[in-house]
Amino acid sequence: MRAYVETLKTICNYSLLAMLLLMLTVKTYAQSDKQQKPVVDAAVQIEQLRKEYAKKPSIEKALKLLKQGNEDFFNQQLDTYDIDIKRLKEIARTNQAKYVFASILSCSDSRVPIELIFDQGPLDLFVTRVAGNIAGVSQLGTIEYGLAHLYTPVLVVLGHDGCGAVDATIMAAEKGGMELERNIPILIEHINPAVERIHQLYPEAHGNELLELSIEENVYQQIAQIFFLSPITRELVNNDLARVVGAVYNLKTGRVKWLPQSKVNHILKDVMNDPNKIKDLYAIPDLYSPPEYLPKPSSSLPQSKTPMSHVYVKKGKESKQFNNSSNQPFDIEANADFSISDFGTTKNGEPMATQPRLMVPRQYGYATKKPSPSAPSNLAVESITVDTILSTILPFILLVVIIFVVIAIRYAHKHHRSNSG
Repeated sequence: MRAYVETLKTICNYSLLAMLLLMLTVKTYAQSDKQQKPVVDAAVQIEQLRKEYAKKPSIEKALKLLKQGNEDFFNQQLDTYDIDIKRLKEIARTNQAKYVFASILSCSDSRVPIELIFDQGPLDLFVTRVAGNIAGVSQLGTIEYGLAHLYTPVLVVLGHDGCGAVDATIMAAEKGGMELERNIPILIEHINPAVERIHQLYPEAHGNELLELSIEENVYQQIAQIFFLSPITRELVNNDLARVVGAVYNLKTGRVKWLPQSKVNHILKDVMNDPNKIKDLYAIPDLYSPPEYLPKPSSSLPQSKTPMSHVYVKKGKESKQFNNSSNQPFDIEANADFSISDFGTTKNGEPMATQPRLMVPRQYGYATKKPSPSAPSNLAVESITVDTILSTILPFILLVVIIFVVIAIRYAHKHHRSNSG
């Protein structure tokens, strides 16, 4: 009997030792997990950014530099210096975050040389150029990098007169069924709500008048996109660390027309009151993966798990917009799997895109059904971590081991007494 009790004690001791080692191991991984995936509250992040923004020019100073630079360009009194090899080497060794004072989202049009029209040189502007100055996925990422990592106090969304991308959108809306190269419809998709809005507000507008009204409205459309889809931009603007400004460049005169800030503020207010705006401050790549119903992309293409809100999927002769978080289609019919109208078809009437595209949510104010947030958190990322496991599961396991040990000891004691009797 004594040997039995000793064996039981040995088992209990080893069980407790194993539990202790398991707890230490999980705790070590928990600390490593904290280092790799910090959960940062928006208020904490903003306070950290405030220290960096304090080292940069103020919002008013940055705007003054841009406006004065454009005046100098207009008056042909440019101060931009020439760059030689020595200067290039100095620039290469310089951290741009120390000097760049404005982010610009502009059109790719070669007639709009951004640094030149603002009379600025290297290390002054962080420029994103894309046809139609749209705020698509990659542009939003670039904008957020400029604001959150380069600490630019001003973001200018700059359109220009005679914009070919806006003109093409008007033509596509009026004619329909246009033959467009494979990737052009995605540009039209972003601009089309602005054109539709102008058609509704100014039904008599045609030709150049319709184009110029649509160009200005497209600037506001992209600003709304940025506010709706970029929580960090909203936070920085609401905390007076940065400002989003709209402007239109005149190709004939070289002058930049600065749009009323009151309308930009009104757009921000509308977005802030919209419960469906994107709220997660940070991407959570490990929580997002393409739904099972999507065809697998080519293995030769770079794979991304960036949390996009929607994809367009071809379903027979119609396309539907899906929400990654719910896998439920929205009621959007189309002839192509990236479009809400009959843009983008081939000569045979087939959709030009054969692979589904990850896209930003429908344009603000024109969504058939607005996307719901992918997580209930308010800016801060919430996810299951090793700490959660440590604080919930391990105590339960420890309790089970303790109960087992107590039962085993009581059984051994009872068995010993019966044998003694």
